[in-house]
Amino acid sequence: MKFPHIHPRRAIVGALAAMSILTASPAAGQRSQGSQGSQGSQGSQGSQGGASHNRGALTFSGGIDAASVHYFRGLRQERDPKFTTQPFGELRIGLSDQAGAPRLAVTIGVWNSLQTGSSGLEGPSKGLHYEEDFYATLSVAVGRGLELATAFEADTSPNSMFESRKEVRLAVSQTNWLHPSALVAQELSDEGQADEGDSKGTYVELGAGPGWALMAGGPTVEFPVRVGLSLKDYYEGRGGDERFGFFDVGGRLTLPLKVPERFGAWNLHGGASWLLLGDSTKARNIDKDGNITSTEILWTFGVGVIY
Repeated sequence: MKFPHIHPRRAIVGALAAMSILTASPAAGQRSQGSQGSQGSQGSQGSQGGASHNRGALTFSGGIDAASVHYFRGLRQERDPKFTTQPFGELRIGLSDQAGAPRLAVTIGVWNSLQTGSSGLEGPSKGLHYEEDFYATLSVAVGRGLELATAFEADTSPNSMFESRKEVRLAVSQTNWLHPSALVAQELSDEGQADEGDSKGTYVELGAGPGWALMAGGPTVEFPVRVGLSLKDYYEGRGGDERFGFFDVGGRLTLPLKVPERFGAWNLHGGASWLLLGDSTKARNIDKDGNITSTEILWTFGVGVIY
């Protein structure tokens, strides 16, 4: 995609990049809203909320979401969705907790998408289980809310609707009211790719998730925003590699449930987002009637737990 000299998409990218750089660290200067797919530990934790009774080295988080339609980084995964549920779970293992020292942790997790529409039960394979993602993350908290992480992820399709894909990624995020984040992901195989292109690609994502508690121990609101870009061959189209993949902005409400602390911190969460697509992702955004659009309204709701 060729951008004019002044273009709103370029302005969005520039603003988010500057925001990430300025707030990521004083020294310097994520699965997701609307069913945008697994992001490893970044995606599933975002909608959990609450504080767990558990104070040990092992922390479990999980839940199940219902979604309007499944997208992965701006790429539509089903033309005619019916009922989509996405169960997930992960285990975080704290490796160090010494005062004044960086805190290391390993997280292993799984994320699924069960679909009854054209990519699931009504699809060619007649299989409900469209996607199952496995990931492992090594993270280090270096102070002032700043966390660095590296991860490996394998995305598979139990009903054989897409080729398995593997990637490694590096991510940085900061825990504050703005919650800026950035990640770079590299696909590892020419056979399994998100865009079903000819070459393995490199993906970049910049985002933020400003949020507030409406009252102590009560509901919280978040306004996540993300932009997905191709650094190289990630969004391949008829005109070659497209730099801009998607822009996603939305709102999410999390309501803590009154459950005894010994059973963990439970919540209900839900939200909606507006998705703007680039040329390559727009060409794949085809609905059951054959319509192709550059925008989409997505919704998701579910239940989560941390223990």
